[in-house]
Amino acid sequence: MKVFAMIFMFILMYSTSLFASADVIGVIKSVKNTANIERNHKLISVKTGDKLFVHDAIVTGQNGAIGVILRDNSLISIGSNSRLIINEFLLKPEKKEQSFVASIVKGSMVYLTGLIAKQDRNAVKINTPTATIGVRGTHIAVRVEE
Repeated sequence: MKVFAMIFMFILMYSTSLFASADVIGVIKSVKNTANIERNHKLISVKTGDKLFVHDAIVTGQNGAIGVILRDNSLISIGSNSRLIINEFLLKPEKKEQSFVASIVKGSMVYLTGLIAKQDRNAVKINTPTATIGVRGTHIAVRVEE
């Protein structure tokens, strides 16, 4: 019984600490081949569990891919040879303040909506070099050619 209680406490502590800092907007859930985060002009090799912050750029190489879960339970999948910049993330549902803005500069991504889009679909925007995409459903798939 004590072992079960210890395991339960560990899981509880881990899940609440995943997004413990208010600045953390998401977590890397999966990584395949070459994948990095560009943060403050430094390239950081990515591993599962790494945290994401506003203004991070997610960069994948040839055959690279990254899966991300955001604090609002949105899911993002970034394909190979891609660059996605997280421009803005705000989640304060108690004040009805929320927004998610990202820019896909090149490559591909799939976005499955979370709490932000469910509360206000106009609060989510995905920018491309030639257009801005708004949410009208539950998912977006984008490919930007170089």
